[in-house]
Amino acid sequence: MRRRVRRLGFEWLMSVRWTPRRAVGLGGGASLVAAVVIAALLATGTVGPDVPACEAATPALPDFQAAPFAFDPEARALAFVQAMADDDFQIAYEMLAPESVPIDWICPYADLGPLEDFWRSTVHEPGVSVSVETIRVQGFSPEGDFLTVLVRVSPTEASADASMSYLEVSMLRDGRIAAVITSAAPPGMDSVSASAPPPYADLTAFVESEISIGDAPWILGATLTMPRGTGPFPAVVLAPWDSQSDRDATFGELKMNRDLAWGLATMGIASLRYDPRARTHALAFARQATFTLEDEIVDDVLTAVAVLGATANIDAARIHVLAMNTSGFAGPRIAQRGPAIAGLIVFAASSDGIIEKLVRRAQILDERYIGEERQHVVRKQIQSDIAKRRAAAIAALTGGPTAVPDMTLREAYVRDLAEYRPAVSARTLSMPLLILNSAQSTVLTKDEMYGWIESLSERRNAAFRLYERGLIISPETSETAGRVEEHVSEELVSGVKAWIGGSWPVTACVNLESWFAGCRGGPDSAVRDIHLEFFGGSA
Repeated sequence: MRRRVRRLGFEWLMSVRWTPRRAVGLGGGASLVAAVVIAALLATGTVGPDVPACEAATPALPDFQAAPFAFDPEARALAFVQAMADDDFQIAYEMLAPESVPIDWICPYADLGPLEDFWRSTVHEPGVSVSVETIRVQGFSPEGDFLTVLVRVSPTEASADASMSYLEVSMLRDGRIAAVITSAAPPGMDSVSASAPPPYADLTAFVESEISIGDAPWILGATLTMPRGTGPFPAVVLAPWDSQSDRDATFGELKMNRDLAWGLATMGIASLRYDPRARTHALAFARQATFTLEDEIVDDVLTAVAVLGATANIDAARIHVLAMNTSGFAGPRIAQRGPAIAGLIVFAASSDGIIEKLVRRAQILDERYIGEERQHVVRKQIQSDIAKRRAAAIAALTGGPTAVPDMTLREAYVRDLAEYRPAVSARTLSMPLLILNSAQSTVLTKDEMYGWIESLSERRNAAFRLYERGLIISPETSETAGRVEEHVSEELVSGVKAWIGGSWPVTACVNLESWFAGCRGGPDSAVRDIHLEFFGGSA
């Protein structure tokens, strides 16, 4: 079966799949997602004899504002994929949510390819009959207010050129389809063995046990990783990457939280990692009338801290939190409510508020057109427009009541974050802080890293490090059966271990080399000069 990689726009919606590669500096050869197609962007061309795709849409129904996701999401996803499998693209187009990406942006870019082209070139070959079945509700995104269902497409007859495909179908609270992406086979559903442990992990040095944390109705599965011995051991809660990732923070062959847990346990540090609430209880979470960042991230991290504190052989005075990406964005709120936390580690997380992050993304996309192919330029224009319009929609919603409900924004969630700036909130914290990122990340992520350092530069107990070679390794010796094992770098694990032990770093942040080596804030730091050096400016 042919696999054509297609990566188009809708950054806010698909950040679940794209942020890891950007934020941690993944190199070439990784395969987080085989292909990405934003369904709304593909509503182009003609879907019937007299019905242009740009006019085919299912109108939003007002009752879904009060009763979100009041339908069977698996049946909805199945109907959408089955329509494509039956070559009934009229129905498929009518199930889309064009205002997720306004339809007047889409029609001028018809050459990017219609939904038919996605299906026939990415999912299965023409003439190959398939069966379609839903696997499970995959997760819910509070930020984008969309629910994702995993669907399997299987050939009904043997063919040398046909293979099984998995699709993640995302839908808004009124049932309209917002996006569809091809997905890697879920664990246990393919012939690929479990990914190998990182080379620095000694599996005989620790023991893992499956436990649960939380209370009904939000009980979550978790893994406790304990070094062998009597302790008491320092410990760290490994918060989820985002609301839809699993406890291991799995992206293709990479399992970031598992690697961190095993590497730290080998070095004598216990950990607890868990499946997030919006993944484990996706539909129940989505159907709530209101929710906030506390419901999504903060409450469950604090529960995990309490569980560790009550665990035998754990030093309750040395429990840390390592919060990545979305959890890192919530990190200062976690710390503000967790006085028992010994220290906070923020890993590849935005320092900006939700609107500023979108505006900055649009500005960077607008500046990076020169010398690029037209198709890439068009895609970046779309991404930039999406970011600008989403920022405007959030500003309108937080500024007062809106006449038309936006099905991609949940009011309580957005209003709760309207004035929240993670790096600014972190100034109120007295606990030690460690801010980590990759120098191989995009300019956007580098700029956000600078936002943390600028805000916390006066704090002597705030430490920073940019990993010059990236945070992910792909050792050549791990290439087996056509796949490349990816692991968190040993340098990162060792750095976290050293910081938890209180021995790193001691040098002030005075130049770019100190960022790469690891440095601290304080009156003797020189943040502005480093910023100019890092971004190619001059004093």
